[in-house]
Amino acid sequence: MADHSDASVLSLLTQNQAIPHRIVGKNAHLEVMASVRDWNHLKEVANAIEGEHGSLELLGTTQTESIGFPLGSNKIKQSMSGKLSKEQLEVLETAYQMGYFKVPQEVTAEEIASELDISRSTLSARLRRVEHNFCALLFGPQE
Repeated sequence: MADHSDASVLSLLTQNQAIPHRIVGKNAHLEVMASVRDWNHLKEVANAIEGEHGSLELLGTTQTESIGFPLGSNKIKQSMSGKLSKEQLEVLETAYQMGYFKVPQEVTAEEIASELDISRSTLSARLRRVEHNFCALLFGPQE
């Protein structure tokens, strides 16, 4: 737990080759869950965070055979699969595969709606629910 609400903790983790899994702001502190290679690597990462933010409280450690998935990987898909309807997952996957989220966009919302045989307003509502659930997962209270 770093005594700072600065997102630079993510930068410190990645610069020190730790794999961030969850970063949650709580009461002017950050709770951070990350994977490191070993005990010495943990000390290096902790020293980097303390050097930048002044304090760190280690709440616990768990040793595993594998370090798991970083933020933005399959763990998010697994976490979200129980929070999204089949229709919402279908809309999200189709939009992604068709290039809706690329910059510049490769497809319009109307084209996705047509592909899925739904109205533009239904597509919009489902995408907004997906966005809300992602934000709730990242920024909402932890279960």
